[in-house]
Amino acid sequence: MDVDAVRSAVAGSGALGAPQLGLAAQGRSDDAEGSAGSRPRLAAPQLAVLRRYGSEHDVAADDLLFADGDPSYDLIVLLEGEAEIVERRGQPDAVVIATYGPAQFLGEMGLLTGQRAYLSAVASAAGRILRIPAAQVRVIMAEEPDLSELILRAFLVRHARLTHRGVGLTLVGSRFDPDTRRLLEVLARNRLSSRWLELEGSPEAERIVRELHVPPSDLPVALVPGSPLLRNPTSRELLDALGLASEHEIEADGSEVCDLLVVGGGPAGLAAAVYGASEGMTTTLAEDTALGGQAGTSSRIENLLGFPAGLSGEELAARAALQAQKFGVRIKLASRAVALCSGVGSHQVRFEDGEVVTAKSVIVATGARYNRLPSSGSATSRGSASSMPRHRWRRRRAPGARSSWSAAAIRRDRPRCSSLAPARRSTSSSGPAASRARCRAT
Repeated sequence: MDVDAVRSAVAGSGALGAPQLGLAAQGRSDDAEGSAGSRPRLAAPQLAVLRRYGSEHDVAADDLLFADGDPSYDLIVLLEGEAEIVERRGQPDAVVIATYGPAQFLGEMGLLTGQRAYLSAVASAAGRILRIPAAQVRVIMAEEPDLSELILRAFLVRHARLTHRGVGLTLVGSRFDPDTRRLLEVLARNRLSSRWLELEGSPEAERIVRELHVPPSDLPVALVPGSPLLRNPTSRELLDALGLASEHEIEADGSEVCDLLVVGGGPAGLAAAVYGASEGMTTTLAEDTALGGQAGTSSRIENLLGFPAGLSGEELAARAALQAQKFGVRIKLASRAVALCSGVGSHQVRFEDGEVVTAKSVIVATGARYNRLPSSGSATSRGSASSMPRHRWRRRRAPGARSSWSAAAIRRDRPRCSSLAPARRSTSSSGPAASRARCRAT
């Protein structure tokens, strides 16, 4: 299925996400929002600093600055003129998301994470711009603290608003399909802006499936701006299409050796990777779902040392990932480790996709995972029950239960081979300890 067919299928379905706004109405909405959060204006000294990292160019009206589907894009700083951020550019139902003027900059969190562009930027008037490559933006984030804070804050606010609107990837699938719920979890855990069309209650979903000739066996499908149609993709295939699966290609035969491999990208794993890389070690961080772990999905974290006002899980994950990139950590997403083999002086970790990474030291920070009762039909109903509010249930652990793999450092001189998986907490079906460990209503 080619890109044009996907674009034409999505076109015309304005109800896919948030209500569309006319150009005039959209302009009034942007002006009313103010510039302090999502559209700050840069002062002359800040522009002078940014000029050291980029190059200036003249642009004419209607020039394309970057397009949806681009593998990467530059940070665009407007010196003169205006530019618009457009969703579904070139389609009859194209929407102007925002308008920017002189001394303002274009971009959002995807520029820092390496995600493919899912919106387009067009010069709406002749002017002059400053282009800063993505690699140089990461240098700015590491070396210019004042600008780093300003850019990161604006990117986070923009990303939150785009996520609220449902801009970007479109997922079409049934609420009763385990694969749909799996992909929704990947999107949510990675904090990706997207929209979900339920087959059971969305005429737009039925129309897209019919126009793209998608049989039921191929559902769910993901429509990624600027990419071919994805039919029931794996988590790795979905993140690959978004440009997020891996920032560095590692030799599949394990011939490349790194100093430190960290398995698990939650707060503990991110911290270990940052500390290792800051000491000069060649460090690789592997995570099977999303950076930040469960903490990355928290709306507010108030007990983190050094942040008395608290911060969101998204901001915590974003700041930690930026620190990791600053020190040269190689990040592998959608990489589930399945086996570990240790020899004298090195260890090899095999991943689900067949890749093998060799490291002198390995830190396993995979967290914990609960066992599930072996009841019939549990796999198909998991995640779909809604009769009992989640806040009425509380998980409790049996006294003395421990997670032996939650944060284990593997010594270099211990030859061993074993399966590599998150620790499982016991949910045995009998005994008083098991009764206390089960979820129960409060």
